[in-house]
Amino acid sequence: TYGRLVGHCYQQIFHLTEITQFYPGSYALIGAAAFLGGVVRMTISLTVILIETTRNISYGLPIMLTLMVAKWVGDIFNKGLYDIHIELKHWPLLEWEAEPMWETLNASDIMK
Repeated sequence: TYGRLVGHCYQQIFHLTEITQFYPGSYALIGAAAFLGGVVRMTISLTVILIETTRNISYGLPIMLTLMVAKWVGDIFNKGLYDIHIELKHWPLLEWEAEPMWETLNASDIMK
């Protein structure tokens, strides 16, 4: 709703109409994408879902840029929603980067 409010404010300030191809609902879509992207940290799949929902491929680039920025900003402050739930439930997860003690270990060292 905040995105749509911003869109309406732009429309009132700059006296934009539908003739100029300005739709406040587009701002609502981008705002919703930013919120979802910041919470769940999904980029490509969420972009595809939103493009398929709107049936308009022209929103692809703005949605992807919005989701990337939302993910980067979210990563600065905390982990994603799914990562937090994995930690809360104590589920085993292989992290992207190995701990320093495992970096020099080879499979042959374990198999001995």
